[in-house]
Amino acid sequence: IESESILKNEYNKRISEVAEVIANTRIIAKIIIENIKYLTENLLQPLRTAWGDTIHITSGFRCKKLNRLVFGSKTSEHLTGLAVDICPRHGRMKEFQRFVTEFLKTHEFNQCIFEKPHLHVPQWIHLSLSRTRNKRQTIELL
Repeated sequence: IESESILKNEYNKRISEVAEVIANTRIIAKIIIENIKYLTENLLQPLRTAWGDTIHITSGFRCKKLNRLVFGSKTSEHLTGLAVDICPRHGRMKEFQRFVTEFLKTHEFNQCIFEKPHLHVPQWIHLSLSRTRNKRQTIELL
């Protein structure tokens, strides 16, 4: 009889809590997927089409744990699927950096960060796009 009490009270409460977490996780996952599609359709694919060659995504969506491991910002747009780190195929980074700079003059973006530059040539380029207000901010991050 006591096991019935545990089953009815405590365990059912836990099942409800787990169900709520799963439902919330599905909602969050759907939002992240929609953000990734938005970023791809409105920034990455137009950039790739204009560039005319493969663009490698070295970092895209990150969970909180991975973001901490790579020393990402706590407010990183990688956490919402609205940011990527990219580099061109065949290591043409200096040419790609100039191309991205020109491309962004006519396209919406939130941030463009030229990361870890050596002789003003970045190792990768961070691009993000906001759904609400794009800052159009360009930074060279040492």
